[in-house]
Amino acid sequence: MCTPSRSSARRPSAPIAPSWSPRAPPEANAYDVVLECSGAPVSLSSGVKAARPAGIIVQVAILPDAEIPVNLASLVAKEIQLRGTQRFDAEIDEAIELLADDPRFDAVITQSLPAADAVNAFATAKDSSRSAKVLLEL
Repeated sequence: MCTPSRSSARRPSAPIAPSWSPRAPPEANAYDVVLECSGAPVSLSSGVKAARPAGIIVQVAILPDAEIPVNLASLVAKEIQLRGTQRFDAEIDEAIELLADDPRFDAVITQSLPAADAVNAFATAKDSSRSAKVLLEL
């Protein structure tokens, strides 16, 4: 859970979903808050599906500066709030700590390849049928 400060934090009543993929779409109406961090337009549409009525989607990643297909009818019908945010400032250390403390986020990383194999790593990362997040080991 990412919050502006610990004092104003409210734990969501629904579980946190660290990741999903087209192979395993999110459960519909399952989450109070959805953080879209990939920047992939299809993920925003998946977030609309996953958010509960009156939920909140926070667009963290920067989407392409182009027209993208997003089902806004569902967003409006479910009265979902879509919020944009600038990514990092002083909260980055707390965010890293929160991610490190929760083993569910380890599942997001699908491959870790040596830097010498960077060309293959980028090809793997580009193919969403084979990967979610690919790391380069330095």
